[in-house]
Amino acid sequence: MRLAVFVSLGLLFFTGSLPIPPAEPEKPSFERSLAHAGELRSQGDFVRSFKAMQQALSIALRDRKPSQQGKCLIRMGLLKWDLGEMAESASSFSDARAAFKAAGDLRAQEFCATCLEVIRLYKQGKEDRKAGLLYRSVARFEEAFSRGRETGMPDFELKCLRQQSLAYLDLRQFDLFLKNNKKGLEIATYISHSAEQGRCLNNIGVYHQWHNDYSRAVSHFEKALAVSNAAEDPATEAECLNNLGLIYRELDNFERAQFYLERALARDRSGGDPNAVVMDLVNIGAVLLSRGIEEHTKDDLLKALEIFRDCLRLQDLKTADRLVIFVILNNMGIIRNELGDPEGARRHFERAAEILDPAKDILERCQAQINIAASYLREQNVEQALFHFRSAFDIGAKGSSENVLIEASVGLGQCYERMHDGLSALSFYRRAIETIETMRGRILSESASIGFARNKLEPYERSIHILADRYVARPSLGGLDEIFSVIERARARAFLESVNQARFDLPSSGSPTLAERQRAISGNIARLRTAAADPSNAPELRQAMKQELELEEEKYVRLIQEAKAAGRPRDLRWQTPLDRIDVVQGLLASREALVLEYFLGEERSYLISISQTTAALHLLPGRRMIEGSLRAYLKSIADRSLDPETGSNAAERIGSDLIPVEQEIRSVRTVIVIPDGILHYLPFETLKIRDGNGSRYLVEETSVAYCPSSSALVALAGSGLPLRPRWKKELLAVGGVTYQAGDRHDRRASITSRLSDEPIDFEEGIEYPSLPFSRKEILDISRVFPADTVDVLTGDAATEANVKIWPLTEYRIIHFACHGFLNERYPFRSALALSPGGSPEEDGFLQMREIYGLDVNADLVVLSACQTGQGLMERSEGPMGLSRPFFFAGARSVLASLWPTDDAASRAFMSDLYRAIADGSSASEALSRTKRKMLRSSQWAHPFYWAAFMLQGDPSTAASATRHPLDPTGGRRNGAARIPRTWNHGDKT
Repeated sequence: MRLAVFVSLGLLFFTGSLPIPPAEPEKPSFERSLAHAGELRSQGDFVRSFKAMQQALSIALRDRKPSQQGKCLIRMGLLKWDLGEMAESASSFSDARAAFKAAGDLRAQEFCATCLEVIRLYKQGKEDRKAGLLYRSVARFEEAFSRGRETGMPDFELKCLRQQSLAYLDLRQFDLFLKNNKKGLEIATYISHSAEQGRCLNNIGVYHQWHNDYSRAVSHFEKALAVSNAAEDPATEAECLNNLGLIYRELDNFERAQFYLERALARDRSGGDPNAVVMDLVNIGAVLLSRGIEEHTKDDLLKALEIFRDCLRLQDLKTADRLVIFVILNNMGIIRNELGDPEGARRHFERAAEILDPAKDILERCQAQINIAASYLREQNVEQALFHFRSAFDIGAKGSSENVLIEASVGLGQCYERMHDGLSALSFYRRAIETIETMRGRILSESASIGFARNKLEPYERSIHILADRYVARPSLGGLDEIFSVIERARARAFLESVNQARFDLPSSGSPTLAERQRAISGNIARLRTAAADPSNAPELRQAMKQELELEEEKYVRLIQEAKAAGRPRDLRWQTPLDRIDVVQGLLASREALVLEYFLGEERSYLISISQTTAALHLLPGRRMIEGSLRAYLKSIADRSLDPETGSNAAERIGSDLIPVEQEIRSVRTVIVIPDGILHYLPFETLKIRDGNGSRYLVEETSVAYCPSSSALVALAGSGLPLRPRWKKELLAVGGVTYQAGDRHDRRASITSRLSDEPIDFEEGIEYPSLPFSRKEILDISRVFPADTVDVLTGDAATEANVKIWPLTEYRIIHFACHGFLNERYPFRSALALSPGGSPEEDGFLQMREIYGLDVNADLVVLSACQTGQGLMERSEGPMGLSRPFFFAGARSVLASLWPTDDAASRAFMSDLYRAIADGSSASEALSRTKRKMLRSSQWAHPFYWAAFMLQGDPSTAASATRHPLDPTGGRRNGAARIPRTWNHGDKT
């Protein structure tokens, strides 16, 4: 209805769905020009539309038709409005009013006057906001919006809504800020205004950023960045890049943060906006500051300090934005505090606080209070620190500022600990933990969740310390439950979420579909990889392509993770970890198992041992002492050239330190280790425990398995998860790949180098030694099961493409025998090296990012490849290795290796392992039987040959169920093995 006025006036031209009836017969040339301008306008091409409209105006001027002149000028005014050129827009509407006056058209004159009033109110609203008159600014934009609606032109509404939203943001009225931008986005999409779409998307991202919903924020910023780039809107591009940089700083991904911020700086410098340049520099300095604190690098702190000084010199302190000056001074104070000058730091904090508006800058006041408190705490002035932390906490609690609550709560906890008031300290640490977990629960991406939690372990560790002191003084089951609960809440939360998601299928519908988006990103990755490998491109261009490649790889994984998380029922997302030991004991009741759960602390470490009927807390040395004790030992067991007896004393000593439960171990069949930190790299089987005749390897006493947390163990065992279809077959075996120099697929030489630990170097490939025993290994294990329950992909059929299209959910066990490649710098490039095959889209490397996209239902995945159990160490999560994505894909347990393994030994190892599984042993029992056999052999006794393989996940998998339902002999009929169906050397699949 609101468009009716302008249809009758014949003034609309910007949508094909709203035809413009001519007011009077016009010459074809004028009509064609008008139609062409309208077509360009409907496509969102305002600049070319304006030029076409100028042509139409020249015809109207030539023909001396003021009515036509007025129509052209109105449309030109609207185009200038869309382009943000308000003075030119007002001039066009003013000229249009004069033209309609000459034509005697009163209604059109009134319409032009309304448009001019909209522009006047809009400009006044912006001026009021700049002057800090925020409520008056809101009112001005509201009036401009209403008058704009009277015109029936949604373009007027759009800009008024977005500008009003910025006033709402300054007033911290976030819901209204979001509402305006969502409505603005609808209008911008309707009228094909891509630049405004980008601005609204960016603002919606800002809303989620303010609410610490990093997943949604990143998603909106990336969409806004793409739209703004296509619309050639560098200012909005710079804003999106800046906001992405700030988010990655919050997630402790400093390299990524700096990458985005430097791109924003380049755009703002080319745009000539000095204020934006200063903001970019301030944010780059903040990244250096955060990295300096996190990684204890003084150079980063000093570089940041110099940047902030430069920014102050660039500012006119009388006219500069007070919040920019506050941030600069505040950050300089933090650096001073970190450099051991708390008094100098306080001078900066106090000077920064003086700039603030007490009524408006509430969040900034809290930050100043927290930093002043921290400087007093460094001086051991607990009373003053307590006062300032309390002030910030009270303001933060009232304003629901989560980051303030976390920092203030941790600070108050530290103060009360120093005052020997453990109960009060514990209450504040718990408040910090609750807030951290509320924020973390909104993050759907695994990598973002891990980054967010990376530097937030302090309240967990301090809580454990206080609770442990209380428990030692007065042991109780409830006290031990409290310690156990905090440890579980601190560790492997992203892994637990992955396990909880694993039994849910990826969404199969949507627009665009998940598969289409995966293909699009994969296409970008291939394009970027080719560009970065092309030596004809300039070095700076190649470097830019490499950085873009890393972003696309992460985006691929995030897409899959967020799609799967979003597709799950809300009440099953981010399930709370275990808080009672008896839940674990219930799981152990039928398994004759013992859980050893470790937590490495700075002052001291902790072990909780849990059996079917008992549980106990054991105090261990601090993290650094344990790390120092283990480093030399880990090297000795992974080096076959060393006499295994050289590490015997260390094995006894470390076993005594880490496993103070020898009697309990002798009464169980399985030990399940929940490691922490460097313990993820320790094969506990190689430790020795004492008996009456000396000492024996732990593996000689019991089977051993590993899991990131007790909560994950319970989840992997199937508790609370929906059932997936049962398996149709026992085994899919993939391997026997031919590795040779000068591979006929010339992609290999250029692709392999991208997996290196160095920045991607495409000029030099990586030579893989041949694995002659891998195909024999594949055939050995396949003969253990009935032929009709086994499929084998070997030789040229063992391709990445085949693995991706294979119905993996039909197999109980999936086995890979091939080379593996670990990339700690770029974890998503770690890969299983398969055959390239004939597909131009595949390179033969099944990378970690691609494994996340697989769908498996396996009891057991075996990675008979090098270093598949290692990876970049995340403190609370463990190694980011190749085994991890298989759990996300649906596996219940994964057998992976800690170091490069011997080809012949691996064949012997796997043959014995699968025979034990076929005999009815669980995965952990079969593994221990195999290790004991190798230990007793003359050829493979060194730990190098058998200790590398570690079972992660549920140790009970594969037990008995691998027998064929009609074959009680465990898969061997009439005493003879049957040859399984095999695809080999180019056979059609």
